[in-house]
Amino acid sequence: MQQYWFDLNRQVLAPEFGKPFASMVFGGKYAYNTWWTQEPRQILGINLLPFTPASTYLGADPAFIRKIMAALPGEVKNYEKNGATTARPLTSGRRPRFFFALADPDAALALWNRRGSVEFGDTRTRTLYWVHSLQEMGLPDFTVTADTPLYAVFKDKSGAPTYLAYNARDTATRVTFSTARPWMSRHAPWCGAAEVLETGGQAPARLAIGECESRTCRRAACRRSETTRAAGA
Repeated sequence: MQQYWFDLNRQVLAPEFGKPFASMVFGGKYAYNTWWTQEPRQILGINLLPFTPASTYLGADPAFIRKIMAALPGEVKNYEKNGATTARPLTSGRRPRFFFALADPDAALALWNRRGSVEFGDTRTRTLYWVHSLQEMGLPDFTVTADTPLYAVFKDKSGAPTYLAYNARDTATRVTFSTARPWMSRHAPWCGAAEVLETGGQAPARLAIGECESRTCRRAACRRSETTRAAGA
């Protein structure tokens, strides 16, 4: 996706293509449209779906995201000038906000439209959760790796990291990040997600999305779970 469709390294799409990315890639051609419309937001949207926690890979180049989002209103206006019409305002739809939040969560939130469109099976609440989480955790940090495929690391504006790891098993598993901090991930039945806790004797900067046993974690969800466990639940 990042290379054949978005061409982040500018080695795939010909200069004369004249579009910021490709939305359809075939064996012998690429195109900037969809099967049903040439509306720019939908052209962008089909490159982004489905949005899941794994979609953080789309944030590899924040400058590219900002460039795409800055050009999007003009693309829509050109589309309408050519005789096409759309009843949606420029800020409608969750997909551009999901994408924009990976480069600038504050700007993405500013585009929030509580009446904006949403796909069947999804919710506006999940969009807000995604944007607010990135506001708090910061952007994805791809310089850190881990010995599990289901992980992500974020870094906020102050440089404080947030380490995430998901454990789909019902037994504990050890996750080691390239920052040399050992972590233990185990199933957390009270939240249905992975609990992440440090076992190496160092206080973590922050843990997120899930409930941690670290006394230094300041997240409200963690404080609630800590209170519940202290009460014997």
